Amino acid sequence: MLTHVRAAIVSLVLFTVVTGVVYPTLVTVIAQLVFPHQANGSLIVKDGKPVGSTLIGQPFDDPKYFWGRPSATSPFGYNAGASGASNLSPTNADLIKTVQGPGRASSTMPSCSASSRSTRRAGCSACWVSPA
Repeated sequence: MLTHVRAAIVSLVLFTVVTGVVYPTLVTVIAQLVFPHQANGSLIVKDGKPVGSTLIGQPFDDPKYFWGRPSATSPFGYNAGASGASNLSPTNADLIKTVQGPGRASSTMPSCSASSRSTRRAGCSACWVSPA
């Protein structure tokens, strides 16, 4: 029995070191060598100080992409310094009014009729309502 316990503890320690130290270190080193800008968060630097990331709030407007929620930051959209979401669903009437409000392009969100929601148009994540 002690042989099994000893083997289990040795395996635990070995795999903890391999998967928790060796592998992450190896992946980090390779990422830093191959693409350092992306590995460090794709930071936007202004006057020598990081002010944001090119990865936060990317405004996808083509139906073939998954659409994130519209930016709820101010004084301008996709402000990384004040990033956060409205937490409203894509079919929420208040969100649609806000997105299509004054000074905003009316094509920001796809139209979403009841018939299109029930059939799920290809590439239109805003029109999908779970059958559950």
